Amino acid sequence: MEEWQQLKENLEETRAEVSGKVHIGASHIPGEYLLPYTLGMFQKENPKISFKLSIGDSSGMAERVLSQDVDFAVIGSNINTDKLESVFWRPDQIKLVLPVDHPLNLLKVIEAQDLRDYAMVLRENGSGHRRAIEEALLKLNLHLDDFTVSLEADSTETVKNAIRSRLGYSFISINAMQPPDETLVARDVRGLKITRGFYLITRRDKVLSRPARLCYEFLKN
Repeated sequence: MEEWQQLKENLEETRAEVSGKVHIGASHIPGEYLLPYTLGMFQKENPKISFKLSIGDSSGMAERVLSQDVDFAVIGSNINTDKLESVFWRPDQIKLVLPVDHPLNLLKVIEAQDLRDYAMVLRENGSGHRRAIEEALLKLNLHLDDFTVSLEADSTETVKNAIRSRLGYSFISINAMQPPDETLVARDVRGLKITRGFYLITRRDKVLSRPARLCYEFLKN
């Protein structure tokens, strides 16, 4: 506790004089829906610090941290290796999302087996979002090969537009469903709970610049 208080005091003392640019990598949900707001709060207190935000899938962002192409990353996978350190940031929940007039929405209770009768839209391979869905389905002895996939997309907004266009249902983070969309509905599936975390990823041997360290500690704490 004393060490944290000392760190906080040191950060307060240096905050006004810190300037520079921080390059952050992010997977799609934190990069598109969470970080802009959080970085806005940070910049109000640190007006001389600016950002570059690069967005891609979780695996790709981890690789960019490893290659030191970004200062650190916020992704939807917990990747702890001998070279990368992963620190929990915040939780996420993923729910079934479909058009309001989809036949599944007529069911009072949706079973996982019901999903096999209709087309699904998915995120691309390498996405932490897709990995979370695969792991949840496996707990019910279901595999993505058991489903009809009509489209694979590399962004959440593309997935949402595909659902609106009746290409199928999908599973989407509740963070991506704000503000509410009257054309889409989020439903529970009995026995299928999809949760995951977002994580701050850094290279273990990398010394962050003062602006990057200040931003990292703001997000971490």
